[in-house]
Amino acid sequence: GYDDPAVQELLIAAYLSQENYAVARYWLLQEHIARQETPAWQRLALAMGENDRVAVERILENEDDNLSNFNKMEALRRLNRNEEALALTYSLLAAHKESAATQTYLFNVRDDLIEKTSRQVTGGIEYKTLGNINFVESRARFSLPYLRGALWAEVKHNLLDSTEPGITLPARNEVDITAEYKRPWREGIFQANV
Repeated sequence: GYDDPAVQELLIAAYLSQENYAVARYWLLQEHIARQETPAWQRLALAMGENDRVAVERILENEDDNLSNFNKMEALRRLNRNEEALALTYSLLAAHKESAATQTYLFNVRDDLIEKTSRQVTGGIEYKTLGNINFVESRARFSLPYLRGALWAEVKHNLLDSTEPGITLPARNEVDITAEYKRPWREGIFQANV
């Protein structure tokens, strides 16, 4: 019956895989009431499913030995501790060379984490003509990890010009500067835009 700890663990795993967190929480509480120990990976999956960053952090810190490296990597990603998650990803890639599906997933995670942890500069220029009016847009975007979050800044310059002297343009030069900062904050994300 449902009193068997192995059956309860399977029930909880099934509800977590279906993203039915309310029922999974019910069974976790039933186990707690019965003084049975719930596996750390299940409590971690529930905390991540409910986006409870405080619980994820607590489980990761207090029960590190009871979690698989996959669980740790996903928890670290959720907490935006990307450098640590990237180190675990490389370790997992080395340990799981035989599984093509796992390798593909880990390569995608690695690429995502590299993007989040590296400093980047991108830019571009675009030239358009509409009759006698020329549009030139140039832009540069910078991103870097900052205070356990990510900071982006973008500078965009628009130049309007006409080859015909009779056309008067309302503005010749426009400059836009934007900045954005994001980081995990308690149970959500803190974001500031300027």
